[in-house]
Amino acid sequence: MDFLTRVHTLTDRILDAETFAYGELYDACNGMYTTLVEITETDANSDANRKDIKLESGNALGPIWAAMCITDLMRTKRYLDGILKATEDAVNSKKDKPVHILYAGTIYFT
Repeated sequence: MDFLTRVHTLTDRILDAETFAYGELYDACNGMYTTLVEITETDANSDANRKDIKLESGNALGPIWAAMCITDLMRTKRYLDGILKATEDAVNSKKDKPVHILYAGTIYFT
């Protein structure tokens, strides 16, 4: 199965799971984490990928810590449910106009 198909399948599994279906959510979120690490060819065991990234505006989480956010079952479930609902609402209210989703991530300052 190619990466895009895996991402779609895992996303559907997360969206279709009941909110407290921990076993299903655990498997789907961990599958998504593994898939994203494979797609980006990120070495999950590298210390370099665990270090914060220094930016002019502050620090960004290291790639592995950022990727691990997806393994937070309730965070991921609620995020995807919210994106689906907001997208459906936008499509229904702005017919014939594209819908753009932007996720800027999280930056913390020291």
